[in-house]
Amino acid sequence: MSRDRFTALYAEAARRAMPSATVRITGPLSLRIDHPNGRYATPHLGNAYAAYMQEPDRRDEIIAAHVDGSLKNLADDDLKIDPARIIPVIRSRTFTPVGEAEKDPAASDTVVFERLGPDLAIVYAEDRPNDLRFFTAKYFAKMSIERPRLRALAIENLRRIVGDIEFRDYGGTYMITADGANEVSLILLPELWTKEKMKVLGDFVVALPTRDLLVVTGSNDAGALRRVRALAKEAFAKGPYSVSPRLYLFRDGQLTAF
Repeated sequence: MSRDRFTALYAEAARRAMPSATVRITGPLSLRIDHPNGRYATPHLGNAYAAYMQEPDRRDEIIAAHVDGSLKNLADDDLKIDPARIIPVIRSRTFTPVGEAEKDPAASDTVVFERLGPDLAIVYAEDRPNDLRFFTAKYFAKMSIERPRLRALAIENLRRIVGDIEFRDYGGTYMITADGANEVSLILLPELWTKEKMKVLGDFVVALPTRDLLVVTGSNDAGALRRVRALAKEAFAKGPYSVSPRLYLFRDGQLTAF
């Protein structure tokens, strides 16, 4: 099924699920859903489409689950965010909510984020038992958390929520694993990035193709770099929850293009 046809089916399902909302297709795998109360959602359907491509027989089930996530809380005017569940989520700056926020950083109805490296962003979200909720500046303001404190708070929560962290050594190339959902965010934990934990040749080079895949090798290991680059492109293309197909140099807590 083409992306356009999948988007059309998703839009139809969203209209059935919330007849009072206005659902508009804004591009391939992109929608805008406006509720009469003034709130809106701009779901990007890339993750849903990737899940469908992996399991096409589950198309309707996948669409229904993602529609439910898109519409959840849209009609709720009194959301409450638990500060103890706020975590940093790494996304591409092409991620639709980040793109909306970059267009109008002062808007109260856009996600709370900060830039990371050349093309990524840290988006702040509430990690809940069955879903991940990106909250807007409007609800962040109600929590009275100072913006400089937000990143430190989110990282503290991440340490607690991900549980045990493992380093799998593949001969100078490492895969860092944790809870199966927040691996790429582990780049924000400075205590992990030592040569005692990961004995790579040269500086750290990282691949962040999907939210649950973080691979590390060394800038002077030509063979490993070729393998990791190929892995990153393949994993990013297959998704779901793709982040970036690129490799990044990671030095002193900073990401730059490699």
